[in-house]
Amino acid sequence: MRQADLVVVVRCLHCAHKSILSDEALTRFGIKPDAPIAGFVKRLRCSRCGSGSIMASRVSSNEAAARRLRA
Repeated sequence: MRQADLVVVVRCLHCAHKSILSDEALTRFGIKPDAPIAGFVKRLRCSRCGSGSIMASRVSSNEAAARRLRA
């Protein structure tokens, strides 16, 4: 699997809001697409409630979770 096929799925542990960060979105925020999640997850904030309690993981862009968030 190529690195370009992966996206970062983020979920707020406070309000359960979910979103995805593509390689392009990471680059816009000054984060290299192949950077370890542990290196930037503490900088993330929920766009709905502003909480810093975020869980993030990389998944294939073809996985059901990523497809549901894009719809």
